[in-house]
Amino acid sequence: MKLNTEVIKNLDLKNKINNDFFYMLLTEEGVVNDLFSNESTAGFTWGEWDRTIELIEKLAVENNFLTSFSMDEDKYLVFNFLVFFPSFSNGFIRYFLKDILKLKESKLLILLTNKDITYQIVSELNRVLPLKVSNLTPKKLLFIVLAAFQHNIYSHNEEIKLIDKVILVYENTKNHDWEILLRFLKERRLSVIRSNYDSLSVGKHRTRLRCALIISGQFRYPTNNVDSLIEKVSINSHIDLNKVFVASWNKLGGYCLNETNKFYRHLTKGALNLIDEKAVNLSSLMKEMEVKKNIDSEISIENITSENSVDLNCILNEEESNVYLKMTNPEKMYYNNYLWVERLGVDYFMENFDLLIKVRPDIDILNFTSSLNNLDIDSVLAEEGYVFKRWGFGVGDQVLVGSPKAMLPLLSCYSDEDVISLVELLYGKKDKYRGHINIGLRAWLNNINVKRIPNFKHMLIKPPMIDENEIDTYLSNTRGL
Repeated sequence: MKLNTEVIKNLDLKNKINNDFFYMLLTEEGVVNDLFSNESTAGFTWGEWDRTIELIEKLAVENNFLTSFSMDEDKYLVFNFLVFFPSFSNGFIRYFLKDILKLKESKLLILLTNKDITYQIVSELNRVLPLKVSNLTPKKLLFIVLAAFQHNIYSHNEEIKLIDKVILVYENTKNHDWEILLRFLKERRLSVIRSNYDSLSVGKHRTRLRCALIISGQFRYPTNNVDSLIEKVSINSHIDLNKVFVASWNKLGGYCLNETNKFYRHLTKGALNLIDEKAVNLSSLMKEMEVKKNIDSEISIENITSENSVDLNCILNEEESNVYLKMTNPEKMYYNNYLWVERLGVDYFMENFDLLIKVRPDIDILNFTSSLNNLDIDSVLAEEGYVFKRWGFGVGDQVLVGSPKAMLPLLSCYSDEDVISLVELLYGKKDKYRGHINIGLRAWLNNINVKRIPNFKHMLIKPPMIDENEIDTYLSNTRGL
């Protein structure tokens, strides 16, 4: 069944939120999937999972379910207990560390998105680490320390002590994965120590920062947005923008109609309701829309011009070239992020600019009044900061702002074999580049403090939404066949 705030409130009105309901949450293996399914959250604003869990735990308290609760491991699932009752379950984590570390990585990631649970896990690891920890693998430990980094749950000194304990216990373990992780934990340790002595700001003594704007990624329907981006960035009173570097490819993007998760993003709530009501076959609908919305087309360098008095430099890669055909979409992203750094060199950017701003070409900047002079030289600003979510972690590259010292390592992930080693440790050798994970790993290794950018508003430029009228037309045409 669906699990969202609307469903829970309706069940409560019907007096169906009772002990039997809470026992069901604790005993049914697939009920957590009901919470996180697209069907549960489609049409709701971001954060619906958290709101649903908060409501469930609140109702459990009001119904006195937790008053005399006793955790029976033979009867209840530890994972479900921690997911649906995160606040109440914190005190139990020390008893369940072995069970938590037995979980698949996908389930562990879900738990680590909760700051309090991550803190309890790290605290318990610290307590038991003089000995090897049962079920602790290099991959799971890396997930834990990355979550701790995002949640900022311990001081630099505390982190160094934890790393020292791990090294002491596992240094002589004859295991390839442990050898890789320990090598990078030592690198992280050095970065943490160095950052304690470096507190410079990007502003130095300048009132206006020499800035390069890097526009990297795929241009998408319906507009070429370069001039608007230049104007919006130049509005910021702290910035002196005179160089723009564009790295993209010649295929114009638009709708994504062949992946279910992404297809949902193109649907209005009315369309979603109609699809649900009429039990529409999604695969058939997606094929129909893929034909109807076929708006992909090519762009050329001549399409990318600016009326502003800036030095505009542009590279468009051929979508059908042998190099590009072999690349995944994440790899294309990292390739273009790195293209101008590779071409001009690190020293060029270090010597000529105080600030680098990297944006995607398909965003519309609504407000950019962030104060940048006091930005720490080892910090980067991003739209969400550093994130750790159930599907992964890292740094979104829609907007990145920082000094060349901090930015260049993040823009150079395409050639970063160390980060690729960590990606392969976590996910195997199939994908060297995964979403925003490579950037997140380099930020962690260098102890680059990635913060949410203040006083900055933007939105992605998206194609028009598919509404209920289009779904109704599709159904009419289908019935006529």
